[in-house]
Amino acid sequence: MRNHLQAVLLLGGVAAAAQFPTAAARADELLHLPAAGGVALLASAAPGAPLVLLLPDAAGEDGRAAPYADALALRGFAVLTLGLDEEHAPDAATVRAALAWAVAHGHRPAGLVGWGAGAGPALSAGLPGVAMYPGCAALAGASGPALALRPHDAPRCAASWVEQRFLLGAGHGWDVPGDFWPMGGVLLPDPEGGPRLRAAPDPGLTERVATAVADWLVVQLAELP
Repeated sequence: MRNHLQAVLLLGGVAAAAQFPTAAARADELLHLPAAGGVALLASAAPGAPLVLLLPDAAGEDGRAAPYADALALRGFAVLTLGLDEEHAPDAATVRAALAWAVAHGHRPAGLVGWGAGAGPALSAGLPGVAMYPGCAALAGASGPALALRPHDAPRCAASWVEQRFLLGAGHGWDVPGDFWPMGGVLLPDPEGGPRLRAAPDPGLTERVATAVADWLVVQLAELP
């Protein structure tokens, strides 16, 4: 799987050919889940489909989750995106509530993806977790199979049990929708606690990463007991 992940991320021509479903091809539903942070978006919820939970950065969901939801839905996952009306990162209690909702509605929790401040809860839920440009503290709390995708110049973390991939040429916030943020881009919270970091949107890289993340979670689902 490591070799496949590396190929998808580095061989842009291969990954760029991936076809993602259009909005018209997906069944999306807005949900009001007070215990899980407010308004959430459930995508492609076939009965009994394994579910992946998407956890936003500290400012709430700002469009970064969409290409990952598309790639996951294409592979048969239901996708629950939190934080549509909140400006804070989900915590462990929020994650527990969302996963409990999934089980109560017939979905098997299959993994989590978290951005920035959402990375810690994504890795510490005891399920396969993917962390997008996390801080080292988030990696230290990983309690299940874990993949961390990070800018090429991010500080190296000592969490040897986490698969860390440093993306050549990637800056922080590569998947921020660039057209949402004029005047030089948005400033994102630094997961290491420093000054805010300017996002470096890269749509091509975002599609390749979304493909790799979805494929990694497919493999992890096959290995769940």
